[in-house]
Amino acid sequence: MDIYEEAKKLGIPMDHHESDLYLLKTPESKKLVAQIENRSTISTFTSPIDKKVWYDIAFAYTPFWEEVSKKGAKKDERTGKVERINKLKGNQSRILLLWLVKKGLLSSMEPSEIEKAFMVAEAYSPESQLKSF
Repeated sequence: MDIYEEAKKLGIPMDHHESDLYLLKTPESKKLVAQIENRSTISTFTSPIDKKVWYDIAFAYTPFWEEVSKKGAKKDERTGKVERINKLKGNQSRILLLWLVKKGLLSSMEPSEIEKAFMVAEAYSPESQLKSF
C-alpha cells in the first residue's frame, strides 16, 4: 500500500519534510495509518503553526523517492529549489531500494543482483544495524 497515494485519494490534508509524510490526524487518517504494518515508522506531533496533531510517517512521501530514483536529485516544492543528492542519509538507500522493488522497477534484475544492491546500500549506510521493515 502506498500511504501517500491513499491519503491523496481520500483528500486527507498532508505535508512533508524530505521523505517523511505528514498527515493531519483525522478519523480518515487514523484508519489509514492503522493499516501500516511497520508501526516504528509512525509518530505524532502537535504543529506549532496550527496547533493540530499530525502523523509523521517516516519515508512515506512517495514524490521524494520518485525524484531520487529518476535523477538523483530532489525538488523542494515550497521553494522550487532542486538539490543534488550525493549520499542518502541513514537507511534511506535501503528504503529507496525497497521502494524500487515494490514498484516493480527492479523486475528485470536477478534476485542475486538485488541482494547485492541491498548489501551495497547497507555498506554505505551510516547505520550498520538496520532492522528489517
